[in-house]
Amino acid sequence: MDMKTEINRSELKADGTYNANIRFTLDRKTKHLSTNLFATQQDLTPSFKLKEDTFIKRKVYAKRTLYHIKA
Repeated sequence: MDMKTEINRSELKADGTYNANIRFTLDRKTKHLSTNLFATQQDLTPSFKLKEDTFIKRKVYAKRTLYHIKA
């Protein structure tokens, strides 16, 4: 199973944040899981990836680890 964090640039909220989603891929089938974590523009690179060593990245990776253990 492959897990990837995704930030959809078209889903900008009124408060200037983006929802962090986790994409699961197994046997070429994908599922998307919306999280309760939101990234600001300062947390993102120009290519909409999470910057290294930010609070949001640590929280998202903790959630990914939790789902990986359950899988």
